[in-house]
Amino acid sequence: MSTPPASLSPISAEPAPARRMPSWQRILGTFYAPDATFADIAREPHYMLCLGLQIVIGTVSTWFIVHHIGSLNIALRAIQQNPAAQSLSAQQIQAQAAMSAKFIHFSPLFAVFVAPVVVLVVAACMLGAANFGLGLQTKFKQMFSLTAHAMLPLSIAYLLALPIVFTASHPGHLDSQNLIGSNLGYFLSSTAPHWLQVFGQRMDLFSFWVIGLLALGISKAGPRVKYGSALTAVVLLWLVYVLAVTGIAAI
Repeated sequence: MSTPPASLSPISAEPAPARRMPSWQRILGTFYAPDATFADIAREPHYMLCLGLQIVIGTVSTWFIVHHIGSLNIALRAIQQNPAAQSLSAQQIQAQAAMSAKFIHFSPLFAVFVAPVVVLVVAACMLGAANFGLGLQTKFKQMFSLTAHAMLPLSIAYLLALPIVFTASHPGHLDSQNLIGSNLGYFLSSTAPHWLQVFGQRMDLFSFWVIGLLALGISKAGPRVKYGSALTAVVLLWLVYVLAVTGIAAI
């Protein structure tokens, strides 16, 4: 039997690899198509534009909030919310507030480092949960990129806080740490126990949004992990954090 011509030989066609989303599309896709977006991030992790955007939004928003509310007002409110301040005189409170206000005045400069550090810490926790808790072999760069995109909803919270500050008739009376009514702590009375206010602030819609995206990222990092298992791991870590900060506030 003669061998068929090369032009007639069967050709094994392999599917072309999925086209990588550009960085800007991944940022938008986190909100309108997270499933496909996080699958693409898991295949080819990159995060510079995403992280840079969060740094810019966090820094600019912090500057506007501090500028409009006032660093002294922010310091006074923080001290007054501390139960230990009840034993201080008015002069002592003013002296401590004046000292703290000097640091708060430069907080927009510190905000440049907040987003990278937070993403770094959360990514390290997620890496441990994925590799040691769920049996994956995720690389840190992959988890860092997934985490950076999963935390984009926090930038939305920053942006939503700006019009509240701008339109307030008395911005100095605002709580700079809790400007949006997206958590239970926002609706608690100022006379509620400090630990309860801290706990209520962690019951936040944006935090739940981030938790859901982090779980989605872990599930896309490995084919053997179901979303429910990833969500359970993330929620457990989040509960440990909430209980820790609430316990510290109670003490």
